[in-house]
Amino acid sequence: MGISMNLKIFLTVGIVIYIYLTVKSLLKNDLQSSFITFYFVSTIGLVIAIMMPKFIEKMTKVFGFETSSNMIFCITIFILFYIVFKLTLKLSKEQERTVNLTQELSILKSKIDKIEKIEGDKEENRQ
Repeated sequence: MGISMNLKIFLTVGIVIYIYLTVKSLLKNDLQSSFITFYFVSTIGLVIAIMMPKFIEKMTKVFGFETSSNMIFCITIFILFYIVFKLTLKLSKEQERTVNLTQELSILKSKIDKIEKIEGDKEENRQ
């Protein structure tokens, strides 16, 4: 049981679009380097799945899945968990950074207010 030629063509066009969008995002610096590896590895995985469906069927049996689609769904779920975990870590770091920047801004604003008050008092004393 192989993949029909029409499906191979459709999937290949999809992969080409996927690669184009990934490279375009990379060149525009929209995509962070930590995710580039994931996207290129997933592209290679898709190419292997299209070009060698028998390999996927063998891996399905090796890992004990009943169908190839179950294995692909399981792998996809684990990948999504990994991505969510990485994004949660990034979000936590950004929240901490935001708190630190807010505190620094408050301290600087307080210092500026004190300096302006001192300057204002000096102006009043001169008059």
